[in-house]
Amino acid sequence: MPTMGLGPELHAWHWLANPKAVPQVGWSQHKIFLPSHALGRFSHWMSPLTGLAIRRVCPNPGAVVLTFPNQWGILSGLRCPWAIYYASDDFSTAYGWSSDHVRTWESRIVTKVQRVIVVSKALAERFEMLYHMPRDRILIVPNGVPEAAIPQQFSSIPLPSPQPVPSTFRPLAGVLGTFSSRLHIAWLRQAVETLPWLHWVFVGPVENIHPEDQVDFIYLQSHPRCCFTGYIPYERLFDFAASFDVALIPFKNEGINPASSPVRLFCQLPFGQPILATPGCRQLEEFEPWVTMCRTPVQLTETLVSLAARQFDDGLRAARFGESKFHTWEKRGEKLAEMFA
Repeated sequence: MPTMGLGPELHAWHWLANPKAVPQVGWSQHKIFLPSHALGRFSHWMSPLTGLAIRRVCPNPGAVVLTFPNQWGILSGLRCPWAIYYASDDFSTAYGWSSDHVRTWESRIVTKVQRVIVVSKALAERFEMLYHMPRDRILIVPNGVPEAAIPQQFSSIPLPSPQPVPSTFRPLAGVLGTFSSRLHIAWLRQAVETLPWLHWVFVGPVENIHPEDQVDFIYLQSHPRCCFTGYIPYERLFDFAASFDVALIPFKNEGINPASSPVRLFCQLPFGQPILATPGCRQLEEFEPWVTMCRTPVQLTETLVSLAARQFDDGLRAARFGESKFHTWEKRGEKLAEMFA
């Protein structure tokens, strides 16, 4: 079935000349111009023009998938057998929208769509509670990992670290993903100070460091046993994940974290290393025993000491590798296909 992603750009009048998209087998990306503010604060008034612009590009879609709450007006003027809302986060906690706006938009969406797809049980419960949605209209599809990223054979030995991580950084604790105040930065500093034999790599860009975390962040950034790689393309994250002796996902219990589905978890599972997490994301707790929860800074450092005494082998490495095969995007696609069957 042809599947098309629309990449919107706002323009005052270019949307009048959007070329019709030609369906192709498989997935394709198509740029589309939409009327200015059509998806912003004036969406209530501009939504009919938005629906018209999309209808000119895709006259008879078999299904429409909304991916943000402020797209609620897109369904105006579109007729299709399936309308779906894919909620990849709790949008009321971030993204620059007020919680009241998000609730208003989503309350409109749930009356127009046949299904809501969410990435976590916590998000499913949010839709049940706020919008009184029947459970059978909500499908939970967590994030995943490309099947091709999973090694063909399991190896209990970490791979050499890619540049810019020094080859002398062993043993190596790794944190995948954006480094921001979503993380327990103070806990990480305490672990670095307490464990002088452990090296650290933080794989990803640095964003949104809050004032209260600045001192601890500067400490980590300047520490000789810490390496910050900066932005790394998604497809290269797996090379770094495969090089860790132990992985950490130190989320705080705030913002989008509690209801999220951490991509960094699924990127790490195929390589088997112990994964330590802090209380802050409910889905991480649902992955015990593959994930070990550390509920205090002291428990985090004590767990690292215990793992080091066992050469970072907690007896679950091969089991994590096997578990990762159930969490591929291909498996997620099969679950979605069942919905349309």
